[in-house]
Amino acid sequence: MAQSRLEDWRAEAEDMTGAPVQAHVEPGDPAEQIVRFASAHHVDALVLATRGRTGISRALLGSVAERVVRTAHCPVVVTRRPESPERSA
Repeated sequence: MAQSRLEDWRAEAEDMTGAPVQAHVEPGDPAEQIVRFASAHHVDALVLATRGRTGISRALLGSVAERVVRTAHCPVVVTRRPESPERSA
């Protein structure tokens, strides 16, 4: 199911941008894996969505986006995910 969802998101992103979009899944710490992949594949820039957690939830869970921004070798654009009816319920 997760692989199918990922493919749906990839196809949607490709349709929206008109540019080729690739999806890659790697086990491990998300921030470390994103930075490692970007470096290994000479990525020019990263774009990440964030939930926008603040306070104690961010302190306890950490922020993948924040860790990527601090450690990536390339520019990182961070955007807040838009709320959808199913997420806000």
